[in-house]
Amino acid sequence: DGTPIERKIEWDPSAADTFQFEFRAPLASEYGDVWLECFMDGSRNPRDGTNIFHVENEGPIVIQGGPPPDPPERRIEIVGTDIVIDGSRVFLTGVNIFSFWNSWEHSVITEELTKMSDAGINFTRLFLDWYQFEPTPGVYSDTYKSSIRHYLTTADSLGIFVEVVGVGNWGNWVYEYYRDYWWTNPILEDVNYNYFYELGRWLREEGFDNIVYVSVMQEGGSGFDWYDPLNGHDWGTPYPGPGAIAEAETDWQQWLVERGVPYTPMEDNVPEFGAWCRQRFNDLIRLRAQAVKDGSDGYYYTGLDAAQGRNEYDLAVAAAHMSYYLKPELWVHLVDVAELHNYTPDAGHGYYSYETAMLTYRDVIHEFNKPVLVGETNYTHCNEDMRMDDVSIAWPPLSARLDFILANDLAGFGIWAWCDYDERKLGLEDIDRTPRPILDSLAVWNRVLTGVSDNDPQQPAGPGEFVCRSYPNPFGQAATLQYYVRGDAEQDVRIRVFDVAGREVRTFVERVPAGRWHSTTWDGTNSSGGRVSGGVYFYKATVGTESATGKIVLLR
Repeated sequence: DGTPIERKIEWDPSAADTFQFEFRAPLASEYGDVWLECFMDGSRNPRDGTNIFHVENEGPIVIQGGPPPDPPERRIEIVGTDIVIDGSRVFLTGVNIFSFWNSWEHSVITEELTKMSDAGINFTRLFLDWYQFEPTPGVYSDTYKSSIRHYLTTADSLGIFVEVVGVGNWGNWVYEYYRDYWWTNPILEDVNYNYFYELGRWLREEGFDNIVYVSVMQEGGSGFDWYDPLNGHDWGTPYPGPGAIAEAETDWQQWLVERGVPYTPMEDNVPEFGAWCRQRFNDLIRLRAQAVKDGSDGYYYTGLDAAQGRNEYDLAVAAAHMSYYLKPELWVHLVDVAELHNYTPDAGHGYYSYETAMLTYRDVIHEFNKPVLVGETNYTHCNEDMRMDDVSIAWPPLSARLDFILANDLAGFGIWAWCDYDERKLGLEDIDRTPRPILDSLAVWNRVLTGVSDNDPQQPAGPGEFVCRSYPNPFGQAATLQYYVRGDAEQDVRIRVFDVAGREVRTFVERVPAGRWHSTTWDGTNSSGGRVSGGVYFYKATVGTESATGKIVLLR
């Protein structure tokens, strides 16, 4: 597909070394021209150095199909459209941790993550500030790394998994580079590669295994971390600046020459402008994703948060708009996980409901066999009239969205936002770090979702109370039904599983000792051993005159 494959080799020029390069593809294929370029490499960055020879074949080359290399062993696996952790498919339910966390003391980080865990949250999106990680080009901050280390280790101890957003914010010298250079400038390419390489290398060196993926871009369609010459942005000071625009114009002219297209201004040739921007957009994604893989020796997955929302998504799908190159089918093959960010449908372009729009993007991304997360489910739509303090207003639409996301084969969400300010009525906490009522509602939703009781599973339930809970919930391969039996003699326990129509699917009968916790495993099969379909099921556990019921979700 024109994607270069870069490999580093050790070579002693004084020796009579020869090398055989073996090309491998998943399926037997016939390709056109294949070429090989070798560079003298003065650093870990393969973009440094001088080209010492160039070989190009003449005519097609047939590549025999063969199996891909064995992947590294991971705690977290991306399996098709599923995210699998510790062998079970999970649904990630979490919040965004924007860049304000940088000012928190370690004790505050622990306090806040503990509150999240207590609310049943198992996922956060952690936004990093590029210029704090790398205060000057090539110099990385041990102090900032210490804060990241504390956050990730504390989250891991609380059962919270993390998406690391590599460019959650930027400023200082990074802003100057964004302002002054176009994406094809080697200076800007190198600082992008080096930053993401070091991020992946350091995370892997530290051994963090609760990172679901590293996001190589956020708000790609809004101009925050990607811009084209006609859709720049003004974050205090406009960018791109004159230098970057001039470089982009030169690149545009060269692009047209290479494509054999007569010169036209960018705005007068939307299809060609889109093709050009798509290539540069993809080049940046590919470079950053490869840097993370190179730095972590292939350990960490990568993802992309492609657009801000509002009408960018709809315009990109509905028409050959100036930003149509952001259509997910044009970039999702470059990363492992796709994220839909802050989606607010635009009725003017054909999507009259959240559900219709979300399913459109889910279907497009699932065609590439990738999981989809929903980032920043913005239930207030940034409308300050809908105060999230008023649970009667804020919770129903949010709850409906969460139920919809769960029921439609999406991998999870990161809801807006965990923050210590309330100027825009968007945070889950107030300025005193006191949880707002909406957080209590989210905690209840999470407990229903996961089947978690307020009782300590290591302690007997209260007098006269029989408890049966299920985990993980939702589940993909098997669910554990856990219950406590009182008394001092063996008891017969009967657990029945029903579908939504009330039909009994499976029954378990066990005789167990009293005075302790027990568990039964349901593997998603019926009484005949056949696999049941995915969906909502109910269970009823009975011991003596006591019974307990619950809901469990099977994901196929």
